[in-house]
Amino acid sequence: MILWRGEKKSERLISLYCNITEMEGNMKKLTEKVQSSDSDLSEQIKAVTKDSHVRAENTELMLSYQRGLITLQQYKLLMCSLYEIYRALEEELDRNSSHPGVAPIYFPQELARLEALQRDLEFLFGQDWQKKLVVPAATHRYAQRLRQIGKENPLFLVPHAYTRYLGDLSGGQVLGRITQKSLGLSSEKGVSFFAFPGVTSPNRFKQLYRSRMNSVELTKEEREGVLEEAVRAFELNIEVFDDLQKMLGVAETDSDTRHRQSARDSRDAAHGVETVKSRLENAQLSSSDLSEQIKAVTKDSHVRAENTELMLSYQRGLITLQQYKLLMCSLYEIYRALEEELDQNSSHPGVAPIYFPQELARLEALQRDLEFLFGQDWQKKLVVPAATHRYAQRLRQIGKENPLFLVPHAYTRYLSPNRFKQLYRSRMNSVELTEEEREGVLEEAVRAFELNIEVFDDLQRILTFTENSVGPKPVTPKSATHGHQSVAGTTQLPTSIIPNSTVLRLVLAVCVALAVAMGMYAR
Repeated sequence: MILWRGEKKSERLISLYCNITEMEGNMKKLTEKVQSSDSDLSEQIKAVTKDSHVRAENTELMLSYQRGLITLQQYKLLMCSLYEIYRALEEELDRNSSHPGVAPIYFPQELARLEALQRDLEFLFGQDWQKKLVVPAATHRYAQRLRQIGKENPLFLVPHAYTRYLGDLSGGQVLGRITQKSLGLSSEKGVSFFAFPGVTSPNRFKQLYRSRMNSVELTKEEREGVLEEAVRAFELNIEVFDDLQKMLGVAETDSDTRHRQSARDSRDAAHGVETVKSRLENAQLSSSDLSEQIKAVTKDSHVRAENTELMLSYQRGLITLQQYKLLMCSLYEIYRALEEELDQNSSHPGVAPIYFPQELARLEALQRDLEFLFGQDWQKKLVVPAATHRYAQRLRQIGKENPLFLVPHAYTRYLSPNRFKQLYRSRMNSVELTEEEREGVLEEAVRAFELNIEVFDDLQRILTFTENSVGPKPVTPKSATHGHQSVAGTTQLPTSIIPNSTVLRLVLAVCVALAVAMGMYAR
């Protein structure tokens, strides 16, 4: 946490722009004012981040914490994000521990938080906690920034480490007690993050840390860069808090039923990838067509995908605006990865026959839909679960290492009207494959479904996120709703009202698209 309660407040009154991009243009003048009165880097960081610090403390999430109103869902989400942030920070600190700027403030024994976070997450989610992490886009941006500067300019890790670790030391014990009281935790389990067993006196250690950081020799340009990065650290933190507020909760995963179901799903996923040969043998196919073989080996996964809670809601004609927004965010990330890799590998002998960008590309359509749903700054409001990032990472990985494996992903996602499906299948079946390549493609087809199932399950864990107004809400005429019962908290899709509602038409479109993409080809 970035909370410095109890510390002496700086007497300097420095007005910073709230937006970091606006602030950067004026940072030189601000840092010159600070440097004219105090050369200690720690005091300068405190001065230039004063406004950002106040804003971070007054985010809705932190205000809930200070009032003792933290919920288990909020706490789980927060711990997931802290894990991703500290993993990036501490891996980069370890890698750059001998750097002249990092070495003086490198205290892994006293400060490292990663192992404590792992214990807390195991307590909160169970032994398979890594599969259940749900983090917003802002958390990934924060972690990416840490990894970027770790590679390009390790000196900039200093303000990130300083603002995080000293904030944890200053407010950690208080927040730990608040968490225990709010969640009814009787032991230290689940709140290890807030404890620093290697630090006997937080105040003395903070003095040592500041003196070590202040001893780092910096040029004027380096000092300005460090101060700018300190402000960026707070801004990234504020973005994470804001994104976490958009995610109101994650589904509880503590019950034995959910644990057993998760274990069964994991076994099914592993079994599906490992038994491609046996599935083909059991299907007793007379055809050697790749399309028929994909249909056979993905049959079980297909059924499981259709029976996820999210897909069952669609099949019943029940969809909320929150669910739709979340789904579109994930589809955007998945199709962006898929289509960028297809474009890069369009001349590959396995990809070229099924490359139809004019007919099938979804990315531009998704961008238009997201702009309608979130507004012009929709890219800043994307919220996707960890499973979506794993799916996109897999697509980018095979795009670089084995582009042939893009074929089953494209096939299971892109399915269109019947005549085009026939053309698509014939083009795909024309690809010449060795036996080993064919087995690999079939395994990847199963994996494509399993990745989809993981995304659907993760989306169900995100209960909803803050509505963003994007213009006038569609008005449904009385005549259109006459005779239809409404369900609290959901939007039904009777055919008589579809022509009168833009959002409902979009919902229907995505239902059809999903039905096609996830299995209409099986008919």
